[in-house]
Amino acid sequence: MKWAVWLVAMPALMGADWKVVTRNGDTSFTEYFKRSLKRTDLSAVYTTVLDFEHRSQVNWRNDLRQYEIIDWPPEVRPEPSGPTIVIERQTTDTGERKQFFGRAARHLVSRITRSDGPQTVIDGWYIEAPGLSKGTGSGATFAFMTISAVGQSPPRIEMKQVGPVPEGLAVFQKTTTSVTQLRGANQNYESVSEVTELFEGTLPDKVFQAPDGYQRVTNLPYSALRPAPSTWAALLSERWRQFQSWFSTSF
Repeated sequence: MKWAVWLVAMPALMGADWKVVTRNGDTSFTEYFKRSLKRTDLSAVYTTVLDFEHRSQVNWRNDLRQYEIIDWPPEVRPEPSGPTIVIERQTTDTGERKQFFGRAARHLVSRITRSDGPQTVIDGWYIEAPGLSKGTGSGATFAFMTISAVGQSPPRIEMKQVGPVPEGLAVFQKTTTSVTQLRGANQNYESVSEVTELFEGTLPDKVFQAPDGYQRVTNLPYSALRPAPSTWAALLSERWRQFQSWFSTSF
């Protein structure tokens, strides 16, 4: 089944530039933020830069020394007329405080429930990060996303927040997702992400440009770098991770 995704993004908040290195399990990735620009190094090979002000992005591969420029289509916000999905996030501030990178972090525990899907508990520590908005580093943008099967109307999303909003940069998160299997048994999936390097200051503009000497191509091959999930569990985990990233910026 094919899927359609609608995304509306607005420029990031003004403030300092940031570099955030995050470890997730056995892998790590690096993000850079400068005004309305966001660069993500998914690996030593593949990099993508999103330009929310000019609605475009640049992707490049270091092994091929090639890059592509993609212009985003006009903003489209389809009128939701499909089934209603109720999403609720209940957040508790434990009152605990800890130092990360010389900054005081709040300890918040959020329980996210969906009327149509799994339940997730996010146990995280958050620091203030001027220039980065809510949630994780990806919170530098405000996103609205719905997913539905092609040819069907997007669902109507009703979001509820109970308790304090997890604002700032998530420097540590333990995420546990509980999924009900076909036979009624519950299966838990757990992941841990941790910021291992944090820089706040001024980044040069060249950080957000394809390296000199790279050849521009119409279509950059990248499917082999991000293979499709091989199991239903892996597919569900990836879809839920994307949803969590979107949800963290939607309040």
